[in-house]
Amino acid sequence: MDDQIRHPLAYARALRGWSQADLAARIHHVARHRPEGLRSGTDKAAVSKWENWRKTPRELPWTTAAAPS
Repeated sequence: MDDQIRHPLAYARALRGWSQADLAARIHHVARHRPEGLRSGTDKAAVSKWENWRKTPRELPWTTAAAPS
């Protein structure tokens, strides 16, 4: 974490020691285990775009709920 981290998502990810691929995998896991059987379509490239303000994730019903632990 020596470099300045500008995006809150990148900061939270770095605090947990997760790579962009780790975050994408966790998003897949959470989506897959929802009762609705959601598919996230998230990959490392999408996380990178979010963190560099080039793209924002679509708002999904489960994104407005409390974050899973």
